Amino acid sequence: MCRVPRLSSSRQNLTCFVACLLTASVLLFQLHLHWDSSFNCARQQSVTAIVRPAGWKLGHTIVSSKGVAAPLPSEPEQSGPTRFPKLIHQTVKNKTQLSCQQRKVIASWRSLNPGYSHRLWDDADIQRFMQQFYPELVPSPFNDFVSGAERSDLWRVLVLHKLGGVYADMDVQCLKPIDEWNADHGHDAAVLLGVENYDAGRQHPLHVVNWVLAAAPGHALLGSMPGIVARAVQRQFFQLARSAGAVLHGPAYTDGIIDRTGPAALSWAAYEYLNNTVGVNMGTATYSNVTSPAGLLAGGVRLLPIEQMGSGWEVAEARKTGRNFTCDDLAREKPTALVCHMFWGSWRDSWSFGQQQTYGEEC
Repeated sequence: MCRVPRLSSSRQNLTCFVACLLTASVLLFQLHLHWDSSFNCARQQSVTAIVRPAGWKLGHTIVSSKGVAAPLPSEPEQSGPTRFPKLIHQTVKNKTQLSCQQRKVIASWRSLNPGYSHRLWDDADIQRFMQQFYPELVPSPFNDFVSGAERSDLWRVLVLHKLGGVYADMDVQCLKPIDEWNADHGHDAAVLLGVENYDAGRQHPLHVVNWVLAAAPGHALLGSMPGIVARAVQRQFFQLARSAGAVLHGPAYTDGIIDRTGPAALSWAAYEYLNNTVGVNMGTATYSNVTSPAGLLAGGVRLLPIEQMGSGWEVAEARKTGRNFTCDDLAREKPTALVCHMFWGSWRDSWSFGQQQTYGEEC
């Protein structure tokens, strides 16, 4: 049982309160997941059980900042030449107030992928999805996450595990049609992950991105993510509990999101799946594989190199220094790039690359 003692500092009291709160979250997480293989994300409930909201239309959502439709799962989508359903998932907090920058991003996905359904999700849509298909995770831990970024991190993996398709952050511009992704390899993968970096000095040297993902539904790597998150929450609880500066908001908390639910957690899931389940040695011997144009294929998962799915840092660097360098410029400099990540970083407190958003019907 966690007791809050009398401490001389209000900051220390807050630290202990945070520790107690995180302890309770960890225990609830253990209860829901049972900490064993009994957790199964592949819900058997029909996707058609979710009611379409009024104004829903097959195909693309409306990109105007007024009256944006709220498409939720309906009939299973047909797959194109890839093994992925022809679905594009993106999420915003408010579908009725899209910035000019967000609308440009959405337009890039729609214009380059005319045969795909584009689904724009908000917090209410995501909550409904989680309650319908993953009630084991609702209300705890899903609703107990302090940051919406944590909920988004976990949801994006689960929506692909359930429905499949492509997920992209709202600061990721599409540069090439999805039907061309992995075409050089005959669309041989059920999951596409982009390599962000490779550091042989780390326990898990491989680091993949989670700002863009592509997958067929039901893959085991995606299904393992809740367990990965559970262990990360437990691990970071002890780190935060030992920190005198532990607070619910600020860099001490938000910097840990990457490890708890973000790309680092996804990297752990990829590492464990490839190394333990598939039997691929993910040590330093794979460095040449993950950095080569061919990437690495194992267990239905293809790791694509930085130049294809990990590009965009140049745009963020240019924005910080005031230089005009856009995703269109990146596409010309890196013709193999599939996407351009602009690193707006709206979820993070300690971030200096942010993009000022502008609003208005005429952009």
